[in-house]
Parts: sequence; structure tokens; C-alpha cells
Amino acid sequence: MRKAKYWWMKSPSRLRDFGYCRCFRIEEVIRAISRMSRGRATGPDEIPVNFWKSTDKAGIEWLTRLFNVIFKTTKMPDEWRWSTMVPLYKNKGDIQNSE
Repeated sequence: MRKAKYWWMKSPSRLRDFGYCRCFRIEEVIRAISRMSRGRATGPDEIPVNFWKSTDKAGIEWLTRLFNVIFKTTKMPDEWRWSTMVPLYKNKGDIQNSE
């Protein structure tokens, strides 16, 4: 028998307390940045991945502090809630069909 993916949500006696979460660590931010692909299109902020990959320790520390402030206050800049999606045709199927 296969266990449910979110078994802890199904039983009130097993509810977890998510009230405490630790802060982001610099190492985690560095790891996340290292996994980002260079040469991708920028988002609405127009900050290229190369900027984050080439920033120094002070820049990484600043970004880590920013993430922690957002996480603790649960307030995020409104601009971050928006994105622009541009469909790209990859020479597969009908160019007029958006599916």
C-alpha cells in the first residue's frame, strides 16, 4: 500500500507547527545562485543572472538579508508579484496553435 504524499495533512493529530522557520543561510543563497543558468532572458527587474553570479560576498549577504526580511515580515514588493510570459515557438507543431 502506498502512503499518501501529504499524510501529515490528513490527520489532525499529526499536524505540524510551521510557526517557527529558520532564516535563510548565505550558503543556501550561494547554492541557489550557482544553479541558475547563464544567458537566460531577464525578468521584469531586468537583472541578468550574470550579475548575481558575479556579485561579491557583500552582495550575497545583502540578498540573504533581504530574503530573511521578506520571510520574517511576510511582506514582498508588489512588483515581484508580476511577471511577463512570452511563448516561444520551437519548430514543433502548428505555430498558430498555442497549446
